[in-house]
Amino acid sequence: MYIKKGHNHKGIKNPMFGKTQTEETRNKMKLKALSRKYKPHSKTAKRNMSLAKKKWWQEHEHMKDVFSAKYKGENGSNWQGGKAIKHNFQRKGLEVERWRKSVFVRDNFTCVLCGLKGGWNKELKRRIILNADHIKPFALFPELRLDMLNGRTLCLECHKQTPTFGVNFIRFNKKYHEVGA
Repeated sequence: MYIKKGHNHKGIKNPMFGKTQTEETRNKMKLKALSRKYKPHSKTAKRNMSLAKKKWWQEHEHMKDVFSAKYKGENGSNWQGGKAIKHNFQRKGLEVERWRKSVFVRDNFTCVLCGLKGGWNKELKRRIILNADHIKPFALFPELRLDMLNGRTLCLECHKQTPTFGVNFIRFNKKYHEVGA
C-alpha cells in the first residue's frame, strides 16, 4: 500500500492500523533494512563541508551575536529560572574561594587523611590534586559553608572515599533525611 510522504498517518488514519504483517513480510523488510549500507563521507568531503561552514560564518559574522542573544537566558533550552546564576555565585564566589585557600594554608597544602602534599610527587611520579572538603555538606548546611572548622584539605583519592563525594552524597543525603537530623 502506498502512503504519500508528508501526510499524517498516525493511529487510526494509518491504513495498516490494527493489522499485522506476516512473518514473511517482516523478514523481507528486515533484509531490506539490513542491505542499506551507511556510506561515511570521505576525508575530502568532510574537509569541503568544514570549509563551507567556516566560510559561511566568516561571511555572516554578525549572526554570532544574533544566535547568542537568541538562546541566552530565559530563551535557552536549559533555562531553569536562574538557578545556575545563584548556584554559581554560591559555589564560585569570592568568599568561597577565600575559604578554600585559607583551608589549604591552614592544612599546609597537605591531605589531612593520607598526608600527601599537593603538587608534583616525585615518589609517585604524578600530580597530587587537592580539594577543600566541607566536613558537613555544602548543600545541607548553608550556615557552615564559610566556617573554617567545617573545612579540611583532602587529596582527590581520599575525597572520593568520603561519604559526601559525588554519588556517595546522594546516598548520604537520603540517609540524612531518613534519620531526620
